[in-house]
Amino acid sequence: MTDNQLDAAASATREALRHAFPDSSSSVVVQTIELIPAPPRPDLGPRGAVGDLSVDGERVVIPYRIYTPEPRAELATSLDQDAALVLTCCYTRHHDEYLREQSVINIIGFDRAWIVPFVIQLLGEYVVEISESVLERLDEVQPETYRRFAGANESFMRLTRDHIVSYWACYYRAEYPLPAYPPVRVLMELGLWNGREGRHRFARGGHTT
Repeated sequence: MTDNQLDAAASATREALRHAFPDSSSSVVVQTIELIPAPPRPDLGPRGAVGDLSVDGERVVIPYRIYTPEPRAELATSLDQDAALVLTCCYTRHHDEYLREQSVINIIGFDRAWIVPFVIQLLGEYVVEISESVLERLDEVQPETYRRFAGANESFMRLTRDHIVSYWACYYRAEYPLPAYPPVRVLMELGLWNGREGRHRFARGGHTT
């Protein structure tokens, strides 16, 4: 393992994260992601992608997972609010589920359009405790910001709902009826689980206990 290999993995991670935010935020994003350390091994660059997404009319592509450690605490605490939010959004993509959960808790109460896809993506993943944390804090969000994003990203929302139902059916069907499953409850309360697709999903097994 060489320093050059680690630098390459760090550069790949930062480049992937740069594309996770709209260009209108590029000045704060570019400066903030430079604080992100190299991953522990050169083979741990960013994995996968979530996109193409639209945030206020701008294209973004979010990495599915990153493997870099958090920056030193003194660096993170010196950031202004938007820079700190950018950094925290990045760590909602971390491979450690506890760090993903803590990160979403720290961003959920801020009304920024570019935060929304990071929150929605977590609802369609397999760790139900993260969705429970989002559900507990829904009174802190502006539903209209989420509805605007959903309206511009119908394919992503449809895929997210499919993932939610798939994980529910595989892992949580015995624990929750579908309407009580935390990711579903989040989308229902935001007004994003409705219409023909939602009725179809409930009809397929939503009342199974």
